Amino acid sequence: MTIKDFINKAIEGGWKDHISNMEWKWAWENAVTPFLDPKAWEAVGKVEGWNGQNGGYGRETLCSWKSTWQQNMHQMIDALVEGKTLEEFIETL
Repeated sequence: MTIKDFINKAIEGGWKDHISNMEWKWAWENAVTPFLDPKAWEAVGKVEGWNGQNGGYGRETLCSWKSTWQQNMHQMIDALVEGKTLEEFIETL
């Protein structure tokens, strides 16, 4: 998946509905915004079918009670802390 794919899937899943037009313009110009918004991850999860628990594309699961979109969001944060780029992580989704 690319950053653009992620944003498009977030929109498809309903993410844009809760932000203002000004925030939306800023989100496109500064692609990091949707990656910091749990609502965007949840929306992508709807489109991608990340409904279950303990998912995660072969990566270690964080907690059995977290949904797959939550795990993926946390794994993005971990990847950034480890020095990976956002692009590198998003390509693994």
